[in-house]
Amino acid sequence: MALVRACVSLLLIALFYNYATVQVSAYSDFANSDCRDENFDCRYWAVTGECKTSAEFMNKECRKSCQLCKSMHQTQPAVDDCLDQHKKCPHWASVGECDKNPKYMHKYCEKSCQLCEDCADQNEDCAFLTSIGDCSKNPGYMYTKCKKSCKMCLSNAHVPSVSKNCLDQHKKCPHWASVGECDKNPKYMHKYCKKSCQLCVACIDKNAKCAQWAKRGECDINPVYMHKHCKRSCFICS
Repeated sequence: MALVRACVSLLLIALFYNYATVQVSAYSDFANSDCRDENFDCRYWAVTGECKTSAEFMNKECRKSCQLCKSMHQTQPAVDDCLDQHKKCPHWASVGECDKNPKYMHKYCEKSCQLCEDCADQNEDCAFLTSIGDCSKNPGYMYTKCKKSCKMCLSNAHVPSVSKNCLDQHKKCPHWASVGECDKNPKYMHKYCKKSCQLCVACIDKNAKCAQWAKRGECDINPVYMHKHCKRSCFICS
């Protein structure tokens, strides 16, 4: 009799354990599926920085786009191993040495000569986002985080010829460019320091979607990409 009671007890314990495991798993699945955006525009708001500037609202309405879901795996940006080996590389590049002295410059000034762009996806969902058309729907995010999937690598793009009328309008442009002002202050730099910001190419759009993006304000929302790849649509030709 004691043996029967022991067997029954063990059976009950096993059943309880299995039930608890199922419950925990079910709760976990529910928690993951419950993390979503409540507004259709969440992804756009997230790309334009609203997760920080309007944190209270975004944390409630746009948890998925602000990457607040516990189950989301965030991919660290790739380490920048594209470096110049001499402090004067930015200046030399700004005065045309990449073309005049390629044997040296292409070896020791790779970054300034734009020869080693890190073309990789920085989000594990890039392939999926590309498949649903986000390269054109959401270029501000995709061309920064999903370059490979959107085929925006330098090796995939045709680089047009240099415009002879593209000049710097201030003597300090090379220095400003070397300390990152082309990205930090694009509205001024892309207008007055075109040569140092390496914007001296034929005035064309490099993507068929440029006009569409320009109409919805991407020239101002995403100037770093647009002023370089959509010059004609953004009206920044020399």
